[in-house]
Amino acid sequence: MVGLIVALDLMDKSKALKIAYEVEDYVEMIKVNYPLVLTAGLEIIEELSEVKPVIADFKVADIPY
Repeated sequence: MVGLIVALDLMDKSKALKIAYEVEDYVEMIKVNYPLVLTAGLEIIEELSEVKPVIADFKVADIPY
């Protein structure tokens, strides 16, 4: 069973890292979205994975244009 997953649905790398470290004791995984990776680069996934395992949510077809 998976516990709490924090969704870092934002576009600022420093804010994402700050939140990840603030909640690391309370969550099991971190979810990142496509806009965060577009603005912060793929290295954000590696940096966040040092805190907790990362789920990359890159779907774009579920939101209408």
